[in-house]
This record gives sequence, structure tokens and C-alpha cells, in this order.
Amino acid sequence: MDSPPSPSCIIVACDATRDRNEHDIKLVIDHVHAKDIILSSGDRLLVLCILHKVSHPMGYQTLACPESFAGTNFRAMEEEVRKKVHVYANELLSCLEDFEIQGVTIDIQVTAGFPIRQIILQEVKNYNASWIVLDRYLRRDMRFHLNKIPCNVALVKDDLSVDIWRSQNAHDKIAETKPVYSLSKFVSLSDCHSMQDIEQSIISCKSYPNSLASSDSSGTIKSYSMHSYATSSLHSRSSSKHEKSG
Repeated sequence: MDSPPSPSCIIVACDATRDRNEHDIKLVIDHVHAKDIILSSGDRLLVLCILHKVSHPMGYQTLACPESFAGTNFRAMEEEVRKKVHVYANELLSCLEDFEIQGVTIDIQVTAGFPIRQIILQEVKNYNASWIVLDRYLRRDMRFHLNKIPCNVALVKDDLSVDIWRSQNAHDKIAETKPVYSLSKFVSLSDCHSMQDIEQSIISCKSYPNSLASSDSSGTIKSYSMHSYATSSLHSRSSSKHEKSG
């Protein structure tokens, strides 16, 4: 008898800089949920929201580049990332029960960084994703993603349905990643039942080329490697829902 497949990580990547109806992300997730070829019982669904432009304290938008990772620029960027976490978490809490019935956990990660395609490639590699579902606003880089990303690839269409572009891992692909400055905030919805739970469960990390450092000192925010957390919890899901990070 064949053993059941091991749990996989499916990433839904979206351009969080775009102005959009906040309900769009829930519709996309519902379409992913309906695709049995993408999502199976026991899998982890990561909603990866990328901010490649952030608000400058002077009122204009600037690229989330290394110059943004200092002083007032950084604090403004951090606050914008936090707000995005709350927006997406609030929208997806309503559908959490349907996923939990299927045994699927939902995580949200909002990352400020540039260029956006390198952020995606970096996270696919970090999470060892089996699928990447790309926002319709990311189709301009589709050739890059198909050439560089080794996992299965799907694209969100204009009607928010999901179109399969590659349903077989490209084992010959070599996902080379360039060092990227980024700030991320992460929350596992499966550990939360209210917005207050979300605020207390946010994990924050700041990534520099060749290093990973905490970006928060607040006692309500845990700071450690999100990727280590995701990997370990992927293989110990039965107990992770009852544990809190120290």
C-alpha cells in the first residue's frame, strides 16, 4: 500500500502594493481551495503578500530598497506591513473553518522588499513550496518564474479563477536567489480566532544579505526565523495548534 503524500506548502503570492478590493484575496483562496490538484488534506497554505513600494514619512511612495531599512523610513514601512497583516488576516478568518475541516492550515506573510520576483523566488526556496499561485498582476514576470521556479506554477486570471501553467515539478530548474533586503511579518491563522489573537501571534523578522535579524523588541511580537517555524510546524501539525512560541 502506498503511503500518503507528505504535507506540502502551497504559496499564493500577490502584489500587496496594488489597490484592490480586499475581498479579492478570499475569492482567490476559494478558487485554490476548489483545485484538488493544488491543495490536499494536511497541506499548509501560505498567503504571501509583497509590498515592493512603501509609504515614505514625507507622504510619497518609495521602493522597499535597502535605503528604506533605516530610521523613520523603516518605522513607517514596518507600520504599513503590520496594517497589511491585519487587513488580510481579517478577511481570511471567515473562511478558516472550511480549511480546518479539510486539515489545511493558513498562514499569512506580508513582506516589504524589492524586486518582487526575487522575493517570490526566495520564499519558494525557503519554504520548499510544491506550488506557487501567482497574482494576475505578476503575469508580466511569468517567463522568469517558469524559468527559475522549480515547483508547480498556477496563475490567477482576471476573473480571479486559477489557471494551471505547470503541474509537474521542473527538477532541472536551478532556483538561484540573489540577496534581498526584506522585512516580513507572519501570522498563522490556525492559532488565532480573533483579531486580538492575531496581534499577539505576529512573528517579525528582517532579512539582510547573508544575515537574519530581529526587527522588533516588543514583548507582544515574537522574533525568529519564519522559515524554521514553517518547516518544523509543517511536520508536527498535530501539536503545533496547541503550542505558543516562547
